[in-house]
Amino acid sequence: MQNSELRSQLLAHWKIVICSLAFLCYVQTIGFPFAYDDQFLIGNNVYITSFRYLPRFFTAHLWDSYDVHMVNFYRPLLLTWSLINHALFGLNPVGWHLTNVLLHTLATYLVCMLAEKFSADRGIGVLAGLIFALHPVHLEVVAWASAASDMLLAIFVVGSMICYLMACQRQQNRRWQALAWLLYAAALFSKEPAVMMPLFIFGLAWLRRSAEESFRAKALASLKAAAPFVVIVCGYYITRLALFGGEHYSAGETITVATMVRTWPMLLCFYLKLLLFPFHMSPLYDVASVTSITQASFIVPVLLITLLGTGLLFWSRRDQSKVVLFACLWIVWLAPAFYIRAFAPEKKAGDRYLYLASIGFCILAAAGIRRIPLPRRELSGVPGAQSAAALAIAMTLTGATLAQEMNWSSDLVLFYRASQIAPRNDIAKENLAIALMMRGRYERALPLLLDVVQRKPKRWPVLNYLGLAYYHLADYQHAIDYLARAIEVNDADAQQYAYLGLSQLKLAQLAPAAQNLQIALRLKPDQEDCHFGLGLILEQQGLLEAAMGEYDAELKLQPTNAALQKYVKEVQARINAQSAMQQPAVSQASRPKL
Repeated sequence: MQNSELRSQLLAHWKIVICSLAFLCYVQTIGFPFAYDDQFLIGNNVYITSFRYLPRFFTAHLWDSYDVHMVNFYRPLLLTWSLINHALFGLNPVGWHLTNVLLHTLATYLVCMLAEKFSADRGIGVLAGLIFALHPVHLEVVAWASAASDMLLAIFVVGSMICYLMACQRQQNRRWQALAWLLYAAALFSKEPAVMMPLFIFGLAWLRRSAEESFRAKALASLKAAAPFVVIVCGYYITRLALFGGEHYSAGETITVATMVRTWPMLLCFYLKLLLFPFHMSPLYDVASVTSITQASFIVPVLLITLLGTGLLFWSRRDQSKVVLFACLWIVWLAPAFYIRAFAPEKKAGDRYLYLASIGFCILAAAGIRRIPLPRRELSGVPGAQSAAALAIAMTLTGATLAQEMNWSSDLVLFYRASQIAPRNDIAKENLAIALMMRGRYERALPLLLDVVQRKPKRWPVLNYLGLAYYHLADYQHAIDYLARAIEVNDADAQQYAYLGLSQLKLAQLAPAAQNLQIALRLKPDQEDCHFGLGLILEQQGLLEAAMGEYDAELKLQPTNAALQKYVKEVQARINAQSAMQQPAVSQASRPKL
């Protein structure tokens, strides 16, 4: 009797059970710190600190607080989501990670609903939701606070599809249609790949038409279904055009269209590998461009895709429910990730691009499991053999996810992992070096940065970080050399001028030091250590009163700096002593360390 009651409860609440598994699988990530570029999009983003900036989100791009030129990322709802998180949790990463896990849980629930509704098979809904909930390819999106846009995109897109299907099935469908369009507009404001929705709706409407209808009738009905979504996309594009004037790409390597197309088969196989064998996940990968159709990296993927396509075509012809074709249609959502000319060469592929597209894989895998021969025994509406297969897959996916979650426990671990998985990836090395420098390990960061700068002699961040590393290692001449090179590439950063001036001060080059410290303050009036450096220069010139003015200005920027407070008091005592015709010396040891 107890087993019967448990089975009834599972059948009645299977979506809640799967969502609970999704939450528990990723609950460990709640305790992780911010990672990757969370520092820029969250930690240093002044616009998410107050609701008065809310209107600005719809007229500015995502990186507006950091880089005014990165206009390709127009995601006002992600900024709104960040604003809400900041209002609730401040800069406590626990709250941000908690809401990310909740977003993934909601996305899982919607995947269960969509898979069941289209297939009219609760078993496919159960299995697709289970695979989506636990798959390790989603780890990057869930564990990375700034990647919430991918989950928002999936939630709004899948929600829109469910409303569209509800509108197709009901007589009074206007409310459902309006809700589908509204959710789609929200998807567009979450992340750019939402522009693929009209094509997906066209395909979905085509699949829903009867096989007895003519080609013309199917095409007209499908165009009619997609038309409202096309109108919304056009309005969205006009808005972007008015705000930013078009797309602006600044990838480090510009490949030809032909090379990009030749790389597509290998890239598709790479993504399929991530879905089928998700055991070596990384935020960055080594994906080389394919320059010739005679390369094995072109021929082998084409053969594999041909075999896979043939198998799916054969399967789809035997599948009366059209679930296989519906699952294959989800590859549309991966299409924007194939425009690799827009990406830096080190970022041709990423796990996050699969978050939405993986729903099709999950539905396809569920349909495959449902084809396993059917013993009479069932569990949660799924036959016993299929339940056993699902359990084995779920345990494998859960184990792989839990084993790889710790890679996101810190930037140091994350980019050490990335440098292992992608040893030729310069961004992995650069970020690992930054993580080491944040922990004061400048001597270990230096070889990584020097290795990158050999291949990219004009990469500004690397030149800048090399200058900082040499400064902290007291190699001031090398610091000057690299900071000067960095300024030649980008002369708009205050910090590099500050450290260039401080390095010159250490080598008693007082005139250029003063000049560069003043430039730093013009670029950023609250740049730390500049006033103190200018004060030291003035002090060496015997201008104690003027030096004291600079020290006071520095103290306003660093009011809790105990060493600075002590030194300022000693200088003031010296000034007072001079006024009384006494000149006690200030020890070099009492100066705060620059």
